[in-house]
Amino acid sequence: MMDLQQNQNQSFQQAVCREIHMLRRTAIWYAGNAMDAEDLVQDTLMLALRFQEGYKAGSNLRAWLLRVMRNRHISLTRRRRLERRVQDHESSHALTDWSLSETGRRSMMEGGGVDEDIGFSDPVVSAMNSIRPEFREVVLMCDVEDM
Repeated sequence: MMDLQQNQNQSFQQAVCREIHMLRRTAIWYAGNAMDAEDLVQDTLMLALRFQEGYKAGSNLRAWLLRVMRNRHISLTRRRRLERRVQDHESSHALTDWSLSETGRRSMMEGGGVDEDIGFSDPVVSAMNSIRPEFREVVLMCDVEDM
């Protein structure tokens, strides 16, 4: 029984791998740029592997993968739209105290010009300060500098 399950998983993974080129083309169309497209492809592949039991063997795998990608793209678009609304209204939003760092709050209260606010909330700054400098540099280069 275990061998059958492993064979099914392996054949599913191989079939998904054959569709990666098509997923990349579609993701570029959805995302509009290569970096976001690559993230969308990775998210789609992760979701496809995680929820492969939702795929019915013998049905159109390409259509199923495209639906997974489309749904993920819609979710990401909604999240970004919500984040923009929160940022636009953050000065009067209930989450202001949580989302602004202490430096940012001092800067707002004192009219600016205090210290440079690096734009991260205090929990993020604390977490970043807790990791070794060489790892912190990698995280900053990848996630902040988009390198």
